[in-house]
Amino acid sequence: MTVDAPSTPGREQSALIQRALLLLRRGKLSEAQQALESALADDPANAEAMNGLGILSVLRGDRERALYWFHQAVRIAPGNPEVLNNLIDVLLERSLAAMKDGRLDEAVALGFEAFGLVEALPAAKPRMSVVFVTISDTLHRAGRVDDAIRMAEAAAQLTPGRPSVHSHLHLLLAARKQECGDRARGAAEAPLGRHFLVTGFPESGLETLAEAVRSSLGYVGAQLAEPSYHTEDALSESRLRAVAAVDTVSRLHCAATEENISLMRRFAIRPMILVRNVYDTLLSWRRSAFPDIHFLPLRSTHDAAIIQQIDIIMAERAAWLVHFYAEWRRATERKAVDALWITAEAAAAYPEETAVRIIRFLGRPCPEETIVAALSKLAATAPEAPESGDSFTDRQKAAIRRLADQYPDVDFSTIGF
Repeated sequence: MTVDAPSTPGREQSALIQRALLLLRRGKLSEAQQALESALADDPANAEAMNGLGILSVLRGDRERALYWFHQAVRIAPGNPEVLNNLIDVLLERSLAAMKDGRLDEAVALGFEAFGLVEALPAAKPRMSVVFVTISDTLHRAGRVDDAIRMAEAAAQLTPGRPSVHSHLHLLLAARKQECGDRARGAAEAPLGRHFLVTGFPESGLETLAEAVRSSLGYVGAQLAEPSYHTEDALSESRLRAVAAVDTVSRLHCAATEENISLMRRFAIRPMILVRNVYDTLLSWRRSAFPDIHFLPLRSTHDAAIIQQIDIIMAERAAWLVHFYAEWRRATERKAVDALWITAEAAAAYPEETAVRIIRFLGRPCPEETIVAALSKLAATAPEAPESGDSFTDRQKAAIRRLADQYPDVDFSTIGF
């Protein structure tokens, strides 16, 4: 939301409008309303006052009234970027709210109303594209494939260079094709495509590896989890069914649960598991979470804040890392899945050898140089300290080892124990 007065060429903004906007920024809504209504009474075609009243309505939570005022302001000043930005913002907010309430037709209508304004404000295209993909996904899950495709096509038009948007559209088109084929064959099961899943530790280069494999094979990128924080490590059967007949390469921090393993076997998914030294992974998380303090190896004079930050990251992440690794080790050792293990350290140090292993696992000829180039990028994730263990206190190291001791049958040497 832009709390600025629309600029009007050839006319200075009135002192009354400026005072009203200052009051809005300070949260003095009643006083601001009086000033804006006074300005509008003096000049009924004052787009600045209308824009201000729209902002006031947003701050009061009245999106319906805000739309009225922004529409009025756009009618008076159709090319003004501040007014257009505010109107588009409210349209997209209301579109998402309608979607969450199950009013999908209204969500689509509001979205396309915003779409009709975007050519006058190109800067709004990326955020509008995100909203359109979100609504498209909801429409798809509601069984409205054609409407979902229409929204996805609009998103692709808004952001033609965004691969994730085009992958989403591709999957919808494939799903419609599969549904049509199923109906023609009497709902017979379509043959399974080839599916690879790149999983592993965060901060290890999963996206780099997945994109290299995807582009080398010419396969589609698929989102195989529901868009929720609570399900980001769980495969979604409905999404798997939607892409079952399509060749895909996906990236997901997928846990080796019985449910996930069962779905992998049913849909013939072959995972590649990318891990790295557990200490390096935790340090990378620390640098991401606390970027303002530069990392240095611990010394006697070292700032205690670094130790506290590592403690915080360990409390949040260490147990997850150890459990994730242990469960995947157990699953692969009992041959529940056909998996390829890759370490970020080996991939960075020996990219050619690692690329050969990956290509053999894929079972398809693909340009080795593409895989090698991607693996070489993993060197950028190397720790800043010569020995990552030196960055942890003895107490912290002992705490991580105690986590590993809960899995006495698992060899943790691959990740630095």
